[in-house]
Amino acid sequence: SLDPVTQEINIERMTAALQAIVLDPTNLKLAEDELKEFGKYIVSNVSNVTFILGPSKGIDRLKVKTQVDYKFDYGSNKDVVRCTIVCPEVRDKDKVITTIKAALGAEYGIYAVGDIKIKDPALFLGYSDTTYIIGFYGCKLCVEVQINNRNLLYAKMKPSSFKQNILSEPRCKNYSDLRSKLNGLRGGFGHLFYELHRDLKAKNEDHPDLKGIELISTRYYKACKACEKEDTFSEIELNSFRERYDEHFTEDHSKAWSELLDDGQLFL
Repeated sequence: SLDPVTQEINIERMTAALQAIVLDPTNLKLAEDELKEFGKYIVSNVSNVTFILGPSKGIDRLKVKTQVDYKFDYGSNKDVVRCTIVCPEVRDKDKVITTIKAALGAEYGIYAVGDIKIKDPALFLGYSDTTYIIGFYGCKLCVEVQINNRNLLYAKMKPSSFKQNILSEPRCKNYSDLRSKLNGLRGGFGHLFYELHRDLKAKNEDHPDLKGIELISTRYYKACKACEKEDTFSEIELNSFRERYDEHFTEDHSKAWSELLDDGQLFL
C-alpha cells in the first residue's frame, strides 16, 4: 500500500487528469454527438428498439472508480459516455448485436474496444445485460453501448423512470399493458434487492440471509423476463419477503419500498 503522502499526490494527479481529459467538455460533446448518430443508425436498422443516451458520469464517481477499480489509471474509464439500446424481444437483441458488428470498420469510422461482454445473471442476482465498448475515429473518448431486454429494465427501474425513459416513444406499449402481461407484478424491485444485498454483505459477507435475497431477486427477474403465466411471481411473495427480512431494511430501504408500491399504483 502507498504511504499517505504518495496516495494524496496520486489522487490529485488522477483528479486533474480526469477533469482535463476524460471530462473535458469538448471531448464529452464529441463523444455524445457521435454516440447519438450511432444510435440513429441502430434504430433505423432494427425496428422496435429504443435508443436512450445516459447521463455522463460525474467526477466524484469517476474518482472512486479510477482509484479502486483501475489503480489510478484514468485511461481505463470507457463508460463515461454511455447509452442503452432497449429491446422488446430477445431476437431484437441479436439483431442489434449483428448491426453493431456490421458497422465496425473504416467505412463508418467505428471500432470495437475489446470483446462483447455479457453479464451472467447467476452473478448479478438475476440481472443481465450485454455491453460493447466502441470508439470513433478522431474521438478521444470511448463509449459504452448497453443492450438490454425491456422486461429486465421493467424489473430494475422505478416505474416513473421506466415510463419516462423506456416508454417515451409512441410505438412502445404502455406501462399498464406490460404489467398486465405479468399478471399485475409490480416493477422496479430489482435495484432495491441489489441494494439490500449489497448493504448486508458489507456488514457481514457470510450472513445467511444473503442467499434468500439472491433467490428472490433471481426469481423476480426471471418472472419479468419470461412474461409467461407459468412463471409468475406473486404479490404475496413480495409481502412475505418484506416481513421476513424486515430487520435488514434501513429507513432509506423502507422509503424506497413504499415508493415502489405507490408508483406501481399510478400506472394501473
